[in-house]
Amino acid sequence: MINRFVNLLSSMKFATFLILIMAFSIGYATFIENDFGSSTSKALIYNAWWFELILILLTITLTINIFKQNLFRKEKLATLMFHLSFIIIMIGAGVTRYTGYEGMMRIKEGDKSNTFL
Repeated sequence: MINRFVNLLSSMKFATFLILIMAFSIGYATFIENDFGSSTSKALIYNAWWFELILILLTITLTINIFKQNLFRKEKLATLMFHLSFIIIMIGAGVTRYTGYEGMMRIKEGDKSNTFL
């Protein structure tokens, strides 16, 4: 059972499926944001548990494939950098999600500000 789950996580078809679902979700969130505002798209898509699950599964899949495909060789350096860049982006998204905050800063022309709403 565990072996089947690891085989699923390490398959490129599953990674492609996750990337397509993520791209569709982000595209749909863009239309929601355009029509209803960024707080709605954040609530419906970006802060949803299933979107976080997609990001986690994609990170695990990429990590497993680095070792499965033995990408630590000189000939595979470009592919390794591609996988590692996505992993770093996913980790950054997780850090931002749980430690970041957002607001608005009004700066009139010629003024300085160090506070935001």
